[in-house]
Amino acid sequence: MLSSNQIPVIWHEGVLSLEKRSRYGMSTLINETFDNTREFEFIHCSTMADCPEGATEAVVVIHGEHEHNKVDQIEQDLNRFSRAIVVLACDEPGIFPGQRLVRPNRKIWLQTPRPYSTLGDRFVTCGYPHDAKHHLTHYNASSVDRELNWFFSGQVTHGRRMQCVQQLRTMSGGMLNETMGFWQGLDRAEYYRLMANAKIIPCPSGPATPDTMRMAEALEAGCVPIVDARCSYPNYPLGYWDTLLKQKPPFPLIDDWSTLPQVMAEELAKWPANRDALSAWWTEYKRSMCDWMRDDIATLRG
Repeated sequence: MLSSNQIPVIWHEGVLSLEKRSRYGMSTLINETFDNTREFEFIHCSTMADCPEGATEAVVVIHGEHEHNKVDQIEQDLNRFSRAIVVLACDEPGIFPGQRLVRPNRKIWLQTPRPYSTLGDRFVTCGYPHDAKHHLTHYNASSVDRELNWFFSGQVTHGRRMQCVQQLRTMSGGMLNETMGFWQGLDRAEYYRLMANAKIIPCPSGPATPDTMRMAEALEAGCVPIVDARCSYPNYPLGYWDTLLKQKPPFPLIDDWSTLPQVMAEELAKWPANRDALSAWWTEYKRSMCDWMRDDIATLRG
């Protein structure tokens, strides 16, 4: 029998570890929200079969890209609960038919929403991978004197990244490392060492949205991310960051990567005041996710 402060978290896809929760790169901020919302004890469950008997409420985490063809089963499983928070995560292509899960007794958390999305009560950025804090704990995120003005290490796989890297190849004061694929470049410890020793991190678009883990990594390392306003997808609409944050983004956005030298010079001239303001905003953003969890549970309970 669950107590009033115990809430099951159903990792619907299932997990392989004994921990009974997923540690995908894009699930780190979600996991930290569970760990830091102190008023509740979240009981992690691998698939619905692991859910405690008699549970009437739950947080159900859906891997949108992996489970987009299981929506009928997910609807059936959700109907077991009188109230639920549904976290629709890891769906950068936006292929999961999330509108089918909307009910009055549910709150939908949507990660990497499409611009101007009408689906979702809360919007969540993709965040940093699970090992970021471990590596960055060796460095002072508030340090001012850094060896590099800028740092970029990543794959160059689409037009937006090509445009960014084309500019970086001509620029001094930083380090460029072009890699063959995702996480196929520098050793992870070295990657974060270099990031923590840079002021500016260019963040060209991911493959399916303007969002990337690099943006969150940069903020966690005490850097200023210069973030892509556009996506590599043809005809992808502008407005992603305004939709996600429900406010004007506090970090610099770049629409045309040919202007990168000018934008970077402007941000370097503001250092470290711009970084300090962003660090404060980032801390508040992560804290607000715990507030959302508390508020949504309270609202659903009436």
